[in-house]
Amino acid sequence: MGQYLSTPSTEKHSEDGTGGIMEYGASAMQGWRLSMEDAHISNPSVAAGRGVFAVFDGHGGAEVALFCERHLTEELLNLTEYKENRFDAALTRVFHRMDEMILSPTYDKELEELKKERPYGEKRVQYNDAPEDPPEADAEENDSSPRKEDAEKAENSTGENSEQDGRGEEARNVRLQLEEGMQAYLQNLREARNNAQANNNGQGTIILPYGRSEDDQKADEPNSEGGGQG
Repeated sequence: MGQYLSTPSTEKHSEDGTGGIMEYGASAMQGWRLSMEDAHISNPSVAAGRGVFAVFDGHGGAEVALFCERHLTEELLNLTEYKENRFDAALTRVFHRMDEMILSPTYDKELEELKKERPYGEKRVQYNDAPEDPPEADAEENDSSPRKEDAEKAENSTGENSEQDGRGEEARNVRLQLEEGMQAYLQNLREARNNAQANNNGQGTIILPYGRSEDDQKADEPNSEGGGQG
């Protein structure tokens, strides 16, 4: 399936901790990709009352995500914007700084080395490498019976089918969990909307998901006679 697995890898790498006034938890899962490509920062105490938390998506390669994980915090703390407490500007500038460093020949060797690493210690899959030949099984002395060979083939086939069935069942369970979560989310939105309407007696502005208010949506609708509130 190209750059994707036939079923998702649901093994999770989780961590939690505390620092200063903060407590945090993080969990990463490979999913459908051939290997883990994302990285993150969980640093709850870079300064008094301040922490740095970030997620970096590999988008087809882990080395840039790992590079940002390694350098972003230090570069952020060195910025004038950060020292002046202009945090919005500091965050924008530090990502531009990551681009500058990645494009600089100074860091070419480091990026090449990071291509050999994987987030969370996972072994890297080298897409361009030729597949290794499986080790040859040692021949058993005085036993070349066709019946034994057929039995071994049948046993191996049964094991492979069981493994595939298990992965398929795991994928179905993940999908069901996502669907149940989405249904619960939509139900919460409907309840929140109904409660807001009841509290406002149908008056005022009700904030809807994605930053759109009900008044904004009404303004976009064409005027029609006899139209009522939905």
